[in-house]
Formats: sequence, structure tokens, C-alpha cells
Amino acid sequence: MNINELKTLGFNSENDADAAEWALGIRFSDFSSEDRRTWRLQELCLKQYALTPDYERAARRAGVTVGEVEAWERHNVLGFVKRKEEAELRFSDTIQV
Repeated sequence: MNINELKTLGFNSENDADAAEWALGIRFSDFSSEDRRTWRLQELCLKQYALTPDYERAARRAGVTVGEVEAWERHNVLGFVKRKEEAELRFSDTIQV
């Protein structure tokens, strides 16, 4: 993927994308258009979740259902479980500041 495509997934550099691929065991170049759409929705949800770790509120603000979020977690869709853990850490960091 070129940098413009990576930016649509929320990455500012190829190095950041490479690190995410390695950590999550995925390849962005293998993403289908549905995978890209799901990734973007997950990112929206995780950003909201990092502000206040409440699935229902995060899902609603991201425009998805709680059921979708639960399925992402249950099936670890696109490395969602690890990314959720990182969002929880971001929330914890904001509380400690």
C-alpha cells in the first residue's frame, strides 16, 4: 500500500504501518475493501473507547452496534483484541495524568 492508502487507515508513516502489521500479524496490502471499511470503523470505535471505556457509548459514537464490537473482539477481527488493550492503556494514561 502507498502512504495515501495507509493514511486512510490512520497511519502517518509506512514505519508505523509496518510496526502495526508486525504486532498484529496482518498485512494491510491483503485488505479487501470490506477489511478497510471495518478497520476504519474499529479505529473510530477504539478512539471513543479510549476516552471512556464503555462499549455501548463507543459503538454508538462510531456508528456501529454493540454486537459488531463484541463480534470483532470474539473473533479478533483485524487484531481488534490487541488494539482494544492499547485503547484501554490510553484511557488509563489519561486518568493518571
